Amino acid sequence: MNPAYHSLLQIAFRIPVREVVLRKPADAPAEERDALLVLPGLSDAPVNRRFQTACFSRFPYDLFIPVCVQRQGMAQSLEHLDQFIRVQELERYRRLYVFGYILGGYLFTELLRRRRLSNLAGVVFDRGPIQERAPEALMRQIPRIAPLISGRVLRDFAAVRYRGLDTGAPAGLLVEHKATRLMTVFRKAALRPGPPDFDPASFGQPFQDYCYVPLDHDQMYYRLEVFSGELLHFFQHGHFSAQAPRTPFAADPFKYPPQ
Repeated sequence: MNPAYHSLLQIAFRIPVREVVLRKPADAPAEERDALLVLPGLSDAPVNRRFQTACFSRFPYDLFIPVCVQRQGMAQSLEHLDQFIRVQELERYRRLYVFGYILGGYLFTELLRRRRLSNLAGVVFDRGPIQERAPEALMRQIPRIAPLISGRVLRDFAAVRYRGLDTGAPAGLLVEHKATRLMTVFRKAALRPGPPDFDPASFGQPFQDYCYVPLDHDQMYYRLEVFSGELLHFFQHGHFSAQAPRTPFAADPFKYPPQ
């Protein structure tokens, strides 16, 4: 089964997702080690968590993946993230790196508005000019069905404006090019605000570097090999590689099958 369909079924049937805490064997204390915090979003599902764990556990960091999305709403999701960081003592690490999917990245910026993390060494945000319209489009087209899948958090996210923030650390943007199959179904609603803007400056997020990814949002969870090398490069150097695509792709983002 296609992982995107598999994850949608798991989300719809509320199959629980487990948090990931993987500390590499080491004699050194946390103050001498680095950590990676991965923040999933609305597409979080057990099948995707397996792909993420297999990929990111190869990075030279202790790995932490919380369950960011709490069905009760955005406020509860933010509180859960804050509590996870405190319980896992992530601020004790020498350096903390963060990769945030769309909703996870939004929650992280809201957390930074509350308090700063002094050991934050780099952040990469997954941004999608089409996918970021999904919550509002779904609430407009299927207002009674959509919350049954993701709970109140979907309604909350549809109502907010994703405002970027200077994180105080090097920040990079991975810009998704393609629309998910679900968004192709709701293409008219997705295009209602106008054509999607793929200019990285349009996100209002201060950044040091950006690159385009030829994937849709669902694929960002299981085709990690496409961008994980650039992700690690950014964490290690503060920018993406010279080979990273910095020109928008010409292909129609709504056209399938995906390349």
